[in-house]
Formats: sequence, C-alpha cells, structure tokens
Amino acid sequence: MKYEPYKFIITLFLSVILFTSFILWLPITHLPGVEISYIDSLFTTTSALCVTGLNTIDFVNTFNVLGLTIIALLIQLGGLGIVCTAIIVFLAIGKKIGLKQRILIKNSFNLNTMKGLVKFILSVFKLTLIIEGISVLLLTINFAKDYSLVESLGFASFHSISAFNNAGFDILSKYGIFTDFAKIITMLRYIKSPVPSMTLKGQYNKGEIDMFATITVTVAIT
Repeated sequence: MKYEPYKFIITLFLSVILFTSFILWLPITHLPGVEISYIDSLFTTTSALCVTGLNTIDFVNTFNVLGLTIIALLIQLGGLGIVCTAIIVFLAIGKKIGLKQRILIKNSFNLNTMKGLVKFILSVFKLTLIIEGISVLLLTINFAKDYSLVESLGFASFHSISAFNNAGFDILSKYGIFTDFAKIITMLRYIKSPVPSMTLKGQYNKGEIDMFATITVTVAIT
C-alpha cells in the first residue's frame, strides 16, 4: 500500500478533535452543575486546535481546571502542529525517527528538503519553551498582585500559551462574558500595566511573524 502522508495527517487531526471533544463534553471537565451540548464541545475543541479564538460558551463559568488544561494543551498542540508534537514524543521515548516520520515533517511544514528535519523540530520546541517560559514568569509575577500564587501561575500559563499561538482566548473573566458584561474582569484590566500588555503583545507579534519561518532561517544559517 502506498504511503500517503496527507491522509495520515488528516486522520490524526480528526482523531484528536473527536477524542478531546468527547472528553470536554463529559461532566468531569465541567464546573459543578454545568452541562454543555456536544456541539459546543466540538466547536470549542476545533477552535482551540485550530487556534481561531472563537467560542460559543463562557470558559470561566463552564470548565474546571481539567477542562481548561485540556483546552490549553489543544492550543499548544495546534500551535506546534500535531506532527511536530508527535515527533517530539517519539524523541522523548527514544524512538528512532524513520523515513515515514521525516516525510510527515517535510509535508506538514511544506519544507523543500529532507535535511535537518529533526534539528528543525527540536529548534521549534526549544524556542517555544523559552518564549512561553519567560512569559509565564513575567505574567505570574504581575498576576500575583491580585491572585494567589497557584491561580497566578495557572492564569499566566494559559494566557502565555494562548498568546504565543495566536489563539486569543481569555480566562480572566470573573463573571463571564455572557452573564454580566458590566462586571466583567478580563485582561482589559491590565491594559495600562506594561508587563502583561507588552509580554502578550510581544508573543502575538511573534506569532504574526511566524515562528516556523524564524526557525527555518535559524536552522539554515547554523
């Protein structure tokens, strides 16, 4: 049977959406007494994985820590790319990257060469960790003025991932955008605070420039 990488990528993408949408539909990912339709769960999952920033429900008043963690992981997965993440997992468990995996990388990132593909993936992953790590540190310090350390770390991690991958999701709404707009507390409260506003703006700009384009140039000259 002929190996067709595009079919594999599409199948993997759809499998992740269907599996995680089912998990987000389950009560274990919701706040007590909250229920959502499977359509809303499917929309949320697809939006997070495709980093569109669109949603039909209020995350803050719907999902618990587990649910928000899954959404953050989907955003990260969508930003890095499913194939990139799979290759990183293979490397982490010591599995050899063969020809099929290299073809997947080449087609997934639309590269013109088979050389330096593993180095390319590792560079993408390392740069992501560095930038998001710095952002989490800066945001945690700033959020700690208003929230506990654990809450600050959680908010910082989610918004760092969301900003770096251009997802645009915000979970700092205390009352929810669909329940009491007049009392909403979102990232807008920090618009005049230089640390969070400049940190997130810098991450968004990085996404607009395209991280993979930057990595490609970096790998090419090293």
